[in-house]
Amino acid sequence: MAGLRRLLKFIIAVFFYYSGLLALCAFFKNRYGESTNPKILMYHRILDDNRKDQAEIQPGMCTTRSVFD
Repeated sequence: MAGLRRLLKFIIAVFFYYSGLLALCAFFKNRYGESTNPKILMYHRILDDNRKDQAEIQPGMCTTRSVFD
C-alpha cells in the first residue's frame, strides 16, 4: 500500500512539473502571495553625494547616499 501511495505521489508530481502547473502556481504565489522570505539589500559602501565618481568605479558595490535613501 505504501508503494502505491509513493507511486501516485510521484505521478502527480511529474504531471504538475511537466504540465507547467507547478511553475504557474509558483508565479502566482510569488506575485500575489505573502512573501515569507526577507529581501536583503547589501552594499559594501555608502558614499557621500559629492563622491559620485567613486561609486561608478564598481557599480553595484557602492552607491551614493541619495540613491540609497
